[in-house]
Amino acid sequence: MKFKFDCGGRHKYFDCYCQLKKYGAGDCTIRAIAIATETDYKIVWDALMDSAKKTGWMPNSRENCELFLESIGWKRQKPFRKGRKKYKLKNTPIDKNKNYIFHQSAHWTAVVKGVNRELSKWCLERCTNSYWIKEAK
Repeated sequence: MKFKFDCGGRHKYFDCYCQLKKYGAGDCTIRAIAIATETDYKIVWDALMDSAKKTGWMPNSRENCELFLESIGWKRQKPFRKGRKKYKLKNTPIDKNKNYIFHQSAHWTAVVKGVNRELSKWCLERCTNSYWIKEAK
């Protein structure tokens, strides 16, 4: 799987772009959703904040993000498996014409048309848990 550095548009709103690659920002859910849905970072930020106010979950919690993704037509799928083992992201068999949001252990990442769009390559080595894909109309 190819890799491309992508902060999801965070740099347009927050003055920490140069530090993202080194330190992260704790916003992987916002970045992954913004990248995979091709939506502006601030729009996703605001939508997750509004959703959190209604649900009582933290904006970037798994529960809040899952409810939000369902509300915009994305569907949760079980992890890809090879026998009993989960695939590492770099080896996950995906359709290169689709966008995915993968939930890894304590991390979310976007794969757009076969390219992992993220702050660093480290997540390629992690196993994938559930993933999200846009439901066909």
